[in-house]
Amino acid sequence: MLLQTSDAPDQPMILKAHKDNVRTLAFNSDSTLLASGSEDQTIRIWDLEEISNNIKAGKKEISNSKQLLHGHKYGVCSVAFDPKDPQRLVSCSWDRTIRFWYLEGHIDAEPKSFIDFPKNPKNKEKMEKLDAIATSFINKNEVIIGYRNGTIIIRDISKPSNSEPKLLVSGSEDVDIYAIAFDIKYNNLQKIAISGEYKNTHKLINKLWDAENNKNHNINTTVHLDELSEILVNFLVKSLSFNSNGTKLALTGHDPSSDEKWDLQVWDVTNSEPHLIKPFKKVKPEEFQWKVTTVAFSPREENLLAVAGNVDDKDEVDIRLWNITTEQPPDPSGTHKKRYGGKAPVILVFSPDGKQLASGSDSDDITLWKVDLDKEPQLTEITHLPKPPEDPQKLPTYNFWITSLAFNNHHHKQLASGRYDGSIQVWDLDSDHWKDENYKPKILKHHEERVNALTFSKDG
Repeated sequence: MLLQTSDAPDQPMILKAHKDNVRTLAFNSDSTLLASGSEDQTIRIWDLEEISNNIKAGKKEISNSKQLLHGHKYGVCSVAFDPKDPQRLVSCSWDRTIRFWYLEGHIDAEPKSFIDFPKNPKNKEKMEKLDAIATSFINKNEVIIGYRNGTIIIRDISKPSNSEPKLLVSGSEDVDIYAIAFDIKYNNLQKIAISGEYKNTHKLINKLWDAENNKNHNINTTVHLDELSEILVNFLVKSLSFNSNGTKLALTGHDPSSDEKWDLQVWDVTNSEPHLIKPFKKVKPEEFQWKVTTVAFSPREENLLAVAGNVDDKDEVDIRLWNITTEQPPDPSGTHKKRYGGKAPVILVFSPDGKQLASGSDSDDITLWKVDLDKEPQLTEITHLPKPPEDPQKLPTYNFWITSLAFNNHHHKQLASGRYDGSIQVWDLDSDHWKDENYKPKILKHHEERVNALTFSKDG
């Protein structure tokens, strides 16, 4: 692609970044940006002032655009800027979609997208989509991502979106991973717990990556999933959580042969040989039917565990705060309404200061709880955060299921909720204005399917 300017008509600049034919070009209204659409399914935004400076410096070629926009599933055939807004762009593609983009300078600018990591790391050309189920920031720039096939990678978000990530754990196409937990302290990755099963044999997978106690486990070395340390759990784990200092791991799940038989355990993971320290002792008759679907340790109290479960697929879930130094969880201190019984788990997350707990499920709304530790751990309901308005273009049945929650570690009063329809809501809880019935959270709509995991950057 060539760009010729009036400043240097005899020195056209070569813009070389697309990987296939360029089908469309457009300048914005204030002549600061150029958009190019290509058969490589991307749109690139070029800074005209930067190009002009490079021409004056004698350069003949530029290979890095100002912005790279992903989203179309087929070649981009047309782009056009809004004549009244130089930062607003519309594009259409042979995938039969039209997309609107807000570029830099807008609070809802298109997020940085990353190319999915290949399932088979030996075949870098075979790029296949993976289902990401867990993510967290390690430090300011590095993000760790866990996938359904057991692959764990680390991405540096300061690098170009098409850069190759670090492969930490190589997975396999014949496994299904249901739960992944990360232990990160002082900007360092300490431990990873991975649980699931083999698709064909249904053999259980419960593995521990431990940089503190295994010299072969570090971010510069790749290890296969099968080579990790074994946690000898005899049930299919569906939820995992490390405690605040990374010494204990809570697991809950059900018998592989029946989802009616649930179990809850806490393991000591201080050394390379994890051992069971706290099985859940079922005392009352109803506890034999209590299906604990979710566990979450407090980020401040190393022995405080929140557990959520329901009995006989009822439309409400018990939430209990368990001091694991005692024999068993106390009676329920809170209940969260559900719509579809046992089909969807309750999502639990503590605020970074440990003073609040948020819960969400298929009932669309989010419940905020105050954590009271004066005597025995108790929950006091603060409020319900309302669901967003209905989207008439989508089926309402599954549209607003809460599928992930995350508090902002830097700004404790900010909560993000991911939903089944791919939307994300960011709630500002710092003042009382969110209690107004007309209050609307900031809504981010860029995913096309449910949001499995959320994480805020270290600086918020």
